[in-house]
Amino acid sequence: MDEVTLYNDRSRISALTTQIGLVIILFAFVGYFGTRMMSLTALIPLIFGGPLYLFGRLSRSEKRHKLWIRFALFIGILTALTTWAGFADFVESIQLARMPSLSQIIRTTMFFGCSAYSILVFVYLWKNRKKRKKKNQSLRSEA
Repeated sequence: MDEVTLYNDRSRISALTTQIGLVIILFAFVGYFGTRMMSLTALIPLIFGGPLYLFGRLSRSEKRHKLWIRFALFIGILTALTTWAGFADFVESIQLARMPSLSQIIRTTMFFGCSAYSILVFVYLWKNRKKRKKKNQSLRSEA
């Protein structure tokens, strides 16, 4: 039963990572084409979305699942940290009773999405570590 649960969790985390990567890539294109200026800096989210998508696809393999998910966790945390300023700008716009820009809305959404993603992946890795430790202790006590 544990193996089935671990497989389901593994496939869910891999799918979530792939989906988050695709959403960030979509945000990059929305930011690029949504602002009529078509600024190259609007494509910066591709730097984060591309690797997340790639790591999500690579993490489907059973052999290197943990490795790729840990890389994805690092990118998720990095994305949340780099979009913090956009969230701060969003809050400042609201406080000054101004309409937030598309860029501020996208960065705020990325901040909350990547923060939630990073927490979920961290909890997933932590629970798997505890399960592995418990399994190893029971095997040692039997021997």
